[in-house]
Amino acid sequence: MRALVLTPFLLAPLASAGELLVEERKLGEVPEGVALEGETVYDPDGNPWPVVHRVQWSPDGRRVAHVGLREGRTHAVIDGVVLDAYDFLGAPVWSDDGEHVAFRAGNRESSKRERWYVLLDGERQGAEDWIGALRFAPGSDELCYWTQPGARLGAMGEYTGGDLVFRRGKKKGKKWDDAHALLPIAASADGDVVASPALRKGEWHVMRFDAKGERKIGRREEGHAMITGFALSPDGKDAAIVCPDPRASAPDMPDLPAGMAPPAGMFGPKPVVIHGKEVYGRDEDGAGQPVFSPNGKHLAYKLLDGDAMGVAIDGACPAPAPGAFVHTPVWSPDSKRVAYAVTEGGEVSPFWRLGPEGDSAVKGGRTTVVVHDRRGKGIERGADHAAVRDLAWSPDGDVVAYAARTDEGWAIVCGEARGPAYDEVGPPVFAPDGSAVCYGARSGRELWWRVLRLGD
Repeated sequence: MRALVLTPFLLAPLASAGELLVEERKLGEVPEGVALEGETVYDPDGNPWPVVHRVQWSPDGRRVAHVGLREGRTHAVIDGVVLDAYDFLGAPVWSDDGEHVAFRAGNRESSKRERWYVLLDGERQGAEDWIGALRFAPGSDELCYWTQPGARLGAMGEYTGGDLVFRRGKKKGKKWDDAHALLPIAASADGDVVASPALRKGEWHVMRFDAKGERKIGRREEGHAMITGFALSPDGKDAAIVCPDPRASAPDMPDLPAGMAPPAGMFGPKPVVIHGKEVYGRDEDGAGQPVFSPNGKHLAYKLLDGDAMGVAIDGACPAPAPGAFVHTPVWSPDSKRVAYAVTEGGEVSPFWRLGPEGDSAVKGGRTTVVVHDRRGKGIERGADHAAVRDLAWSPDGDVVAYAARTDEGWAIVCGEARGPAYDEVGPPVFAPDGSAVCYGARSGRELWWRVLRLGD
């Protein structure tokens, strides 16, 4: 792979890869002539979507990678090295030890054909007609993703033709009629199982892929008409799925201005969460974003009931928030408490309210972090901010760290401690002993690994 820009001081071997860096260090800079932001794009309904490529720091804090823009095309940038341009480029994904980083990359070859590749550690591998989202299996260097041999572009720019095939490392699975290839691939805690929804003979199933091959997960052997989201249990043996309520009919189409089409799927049956024999959200106005507790015994999810939204746990919603938007919950390591952000006064499309898109698509308002136990007791509320993301629990489950947007920029907050503001920060990572929170930070073009000491 030809490198366009080389940053010599970043080529030195990185010792102790995989071990969390618990000291501050400048990792490099965004190369000159490379931008992280592009021109705003607009969806069919006229909604603006800013094009912003976030820097991705390795889990150990020793390396950086990101997508960069130059002369209208996208480049993969790894540790300051700018690689060749592509028409399409996904955000980088890291292996757990930080030794490997991968991008999905594609080029438009004609009006009917594209060619897609995996960029692994800067080297282009293979060639496919299309590939989906990438993920490293936990604790390994095996890349997992869907491919679509024979895919072509239709008259409206849609992909047509070709069955989908799942890949894990060098192993290929069976052919499927369709799959949610851009939905994040889930994995068991030990990394032995990875899972993704797939379609065959008109029925959707969550499929697990492991050393023994492919198998269906769940008690519903007949499958579903559609799966829009799912959660995999920590042991990889169970799944909770999100799908349109099979017993509900679509509501009446609302009046729209002449020539305006509704967003796809907005007015279909409400989504529900199905786990075993339980159907959550059917008696309310919908449910989504299920998350298993680390011990696999409890299920949390978003629940919408009238104008109130909350995080429900095992069928009960202990702390609904009227008129607010609730973000996806995060479990404490001991499975006893949940933390989630709540935005009051913000706006979010009904189409994204119960899905993962809503967490980043909500506009305006003020956001705070809420913590409570499984029954809604011991409620704790943090300070309010312009935005909150990337919640993370301390190893002992006592405190939550998160990224908060302030008037000065993005900062890491953990209890009473708060770091300086930067143009961008990455997800917080606790030191193994809980004494500090480590995170990536960007100031202009400078890329750093920062440390927020706790209890000083």
